Amino acid sequence: MAHTAKKIRNILLVSPLMPATSALPTLPLGLLAMASFLKEHGYNVKVADFCVSRKKLSHYLKNFTPDVVGATMMSPMSIPHCIELSRYFKELRIPFVVGGAVPTCCPEPALIEGVVDFIILREGESTFLELLQKLEKGEDGHDVAGLAYLGDDGKVVINPERPQQDLCALPRLDFSFVTPKAYFQHYPGTARCLYLHTSKGCEGNCGFCFNPHFNKSIHRTRNADTVCEEIRELVTKYNADGFYFCDAHFGSDKEHLLELCAKLKAVNLPFTWGCQMRIGVSREELQAMYDAGCRSIMFGVETGSPKMQKKINKNLDLSAVPKHFDDCREIGIATIAGIVLGLPGEGEKELQETIDLCFRMKPNITAMGFFVPFPTIHLWDEVFNAGKVTMPDSLMGYLEWFTLESGNKAYGDVPNKELRVVQNFFRFISAVIPQTEATGRFFLFKRYLIDILRFARVRGFSSGLVFAVAIYWEAAKMFWYTFAYPKIRKKYGLYLKNLH
Repeated sequence: MAHTAKKIRNILLVSPLMPATSALPTLPLGLLAMASFLKEHGYNVKVADFCVSRKKLSHYLKNFTPDVVGATMMSPMSIPHCIELSRYFKELRIPFVVGGAVPTCCPEPALIEGVVDFIILREGESTFLELLQKLEKGEDGHDVAGLAYLGDDGKVVINPERPQQDLCALPRLDFSFVTPKAYFQHYPGTARCLYLHTSKGCEGNCGFCFNPHFNKSIHRTRNADTVCEEIRELVTKYNADGFYFCDAHFGSDKEHLLELCAKLKAVNLPFTWGCQMRIGVSREELQAMYDAGCRSIMFGVETGSPKMQKKINKNLDLSAVPKHFDDCREIGIATIAGIVLGLPGEGEKELQETIDLCFRMKPNITAMGFFVPFPTIHLWDEVFNAGKVTMPDSLMGYLEWFTLESGNKAYGDVPNKELRVVQNFFRFISAVIPQTEATGRFFLFKRYLIDILRFARVRGFSSGLVFAVAIYWEAAKMFWYTFAYPKIRKKYGLYLKNLH
């Protein structure tokens, strides 16, 4: 693409359409951060989130001609629509820029196939701003740090990394770019919950996580006052009654945690909140969180096997894990235990240790998911070299790999069927066992019903119907795997009596 000096002021930021079978959409925090940042620097910005909008692209382009278009690709499920958008804007010779987890980890396919003009690696605010300034001067932008592009020789060029952004220097999120109520979800203690973040990154180096590559295992916090200002606006202006802090590791900085709790309490508005944490938080900190409105915590436990803890580089003291769940239960905080099944090297012994730990923890919800061998994670080389996974060579190939292979097979030594029985037994427990005061009885069933109605209202009746079918198909599988394989249940001791 030839580059000539041109005034650049109109920026369209897009969250591509996701299938109706996907989970409920959450606030596009990355796009909001980018939009707020560019607005502060004098650009006219419009955000189009097709995950919650029934409007066509032409609606967003009415009386608004973008000079540059930016899209986020956090999931391979957004690839088809991203390709469609790219073709449209490339015909208009409008630069198309993509960022997010997928292109950061695998930039080659999108560039080689000509789907995008530039890829922003990792966080994008400063990188995108510098690129816009270069393009406005008629420069090609090839010297911008944190950028990937296709060189004149047809080879992918990945520029040096950009220093990580000081989160406290960024402006507060401007929610006027979207319709916040379109993102409401039902969570323990709240019926109109929105996602926010108080920090980015995690100092952990877990072998199954892309954080070490994306965030360099560095944890950074946002200004607590800024977070509280955002909460105050969302409660008073948009009627939110709860928040889920989607930080990779909420409370990593203990001083920041206590400061944030004190300021959340001082907001003095009717809302509750939840978060995800690493095992290691003290009872005093849990009490401070409860006093500030915390009603649910997801703990990333991952596995109950000491061998697998070491292999994935999590290294939790498993003997201390149940006490965290006991403390939360006594204080009044609902708990979710995050478990990863099918890890490379996981055998029957390691699986049984995980099951036994789940019975001892007694979480309100046990969230068991299958290991996903994502390129750039530490465990990728092991499964790749063993011939258990192949590197996709195209964008659509990447999508096919993700939907057909990833999350649907075991990479350890336990048969997939047995893992499915274990997973769905604990799903069943989570769905039918009485919950805490924060969740109420049959919380998951109520949540799914509310989710279906909200999805239909946001995306339309047909999408809501597809979403409903997907949910009830999962429910049918839950009952099937729970009760159709008594020998497997007996093998691993999957009985309700073991909860006591």
